[in-house]
Amino acid sequence: MELLEWLPDSPEILPLTVHFMKKHNLLPNDAIILSTCKKYGIRALASHDADFSRPCQAEDIHLLSTVEEFIHYKASLSSS
Repeated sequence: MELLEWLPDSPEILPLTVHFMKKHNLLPNDAIILSTCKKYGIRALASHDADFSRPCQAEDIHLLSTVEEFIHYKASLSSS
């Protein structure tokens, strides 16, 4: 399994980005990140940016802000 994967551009990202900017009051860069997660089914986002806290919760994306959260999330994937 690769740790990183380059994702292609998608025309669906821009309208979703604008939607998340309005819905969650996100800055454009943050909204692009959240839009990309939703578009490609990314279930977890590693970030120390507290601006993602509520949007990730609302969009059912796990926000991993600490090493402990990352380890716990990774372990939950292994036990599934």
